[in-house]
Amino acid sequence: MEFLPDEHSVTPLAPVWAGLAIWSLSGRPVAAEPGTCLEAVTFLGDERPVATARASLEHGLLAQVPAAACAGAVLRVQEQEGRWLFALSRSERLVAHSADDAATMASWIESWLAPPLAGSGGVEATEPSPPEEPRAVGPRAPAASPRRGGFSAVASRRDATATIPIRLSLAASLDLDDLAPLWPGGEISLMMAFGPAFWLGIGAAGAWAPEQDDVERRAFRITARGGWRSPFEWGALRLGAGVGIVSASARRELDDDSMAADDEAGPFVEVGAGLDVGLSRELALTGGIALRAHLPDDLGGEGDGEEENPDELLEPQPLPAVAATLQVGVAYSSGGW
Repeated sequence: MEFLPDEHSVTPLAPVWAGLAIWSLSGRPVAAEPGTCLEAVTFLGDERPVATARASLEHGLLAQVPAAACAGAVLRVQEQEGRWLFALSRSERLVAHSADDAATMASWIESWLAPPLAGSGGVEATEPSPPEEPRAVGPRAPAASPRRGGFSAVASRRDATATIPIRLSLAASLDLDDLAPLWPGGEISLMMAFGPAFWLGIGAAGAWAPEQDDVERRAFRITARGGWRSPFEWGALRLGAGVGIVSASARRELDDDSMAADDEAGPFVEVGAGLDVGLSRELALTGGIALRAHLPDDLGGEGDGEEENPDELLEPQPLPAVAATLQVGVAYSSGGW
């Protein structure tokens, strides 16, 4: 969950005090008698996240400068679904951010309260950098709405350094068609999300039909896909379509112990649907179904002008015109997929 403006935003004084009034109803301040910058900060929030935040700052920069450097600073801390949410108000400024862990949160807080440091303890004194110009807020900026724990869902935005969400999956597959009842196989695929609902990806799959009616078949295909996804509380639904190329071979043992074989390759089109069921923040069970139509070319046929080989009548067909694939496997996602 993302919240509040980012670290460069400036909020007028009146809304700041209004927000702090809401915070004070949902958390207890924790502050010590000022002696260092850290002790001058007033902490708000539940006991455990506040204790963790203080511990992550105790041996850092805020413990090396006098309390005057942090006079009047109020820090609100909350942990929500494994992510740290924190907001700092001081004078007429209100800045907020989120982090994946307490150490990153501590670095942000130190950069706000002591950039750069001038003081004791071996820290070299430097001239403070001029503050950045505040970014203008449009007249239609959404107003803060109080949420549990005192935080507001004012804006939904990710860190500027966020990567493209990706999903890597490994699945067992079963191909079904009119040539061979079952083609067991597998696929590895990579998908990338673009925006909240669209994705692009690529997959590589192999299938092998064990000997049936004296015929053994193998196939390998690469598919480029794209589609739509709809995340929900416990998983995500995917719909998509794709194009690819397939190469297949089939071999039949004849009565005289000789082999009749044929190879085919060509493009295909595909449509499919999938469902992910979350196991954790990164892992999910995944299942899906795909329908393909093949347009194969003959790789092993005779050249123009040559006589037709009567043995070709005995050659097995490597690929069906239409096939279906069932899949089940596991998927790993990152970057907010």
